[in-house]
Amino acid sequence: MIRIGIFTCSNATRNLDCCSESCLDDLRNRRAAFAVYPKGETLELVDIAHCPGCPTAVGLEKPLRRIRALAEFKVETIHLSSCFLALCPFKKRFLDVLETEFPGIEIVSGTHGEHNSNIEFWTELKNIYVNLQAETINAAESGGTT
Repeated sequence: MIRIGIFTCSNATRNLDCCSESCLDDLRNRRAAFAVYPKGETLELVDIAHCPGCPTAVGLEKPLRRIRALAEFKVETIHLSSCFLALCPFKKRFLDVLETEFPGIEIVSGTHGEHNSNIEFWTELKNIYVNLQAETINAAESGGTT
């Protein structure tokens, strides 16, 4: 049995309403990044941990706490979700730290197959923020709340 954890991007889960269904579907069907696992081997999804938010290039302690929690559950492999890889501006630094901090855990880049390009993903996220900001300003001007 291979014990797996998935680490996702909070911008995708909170702002794009991603419920990780594409990750889970490809895990169940051994597609995309999960295709490498032997067919006869049981895959156990231990947990899906969500990044607590963009930490800056030097403040990686909060996301590392989430990874430590996965490590305590004895995962053998952590998949960094496709949304994390598309959106995280700190992924290179984060990957370097993960490899140093958790040498016994395999870190895999990706989960599900691509739905759209990184540019399309960023554009969609930007549009959500612009709309939220406009709603907040309109609510404040009208005396209401969002």
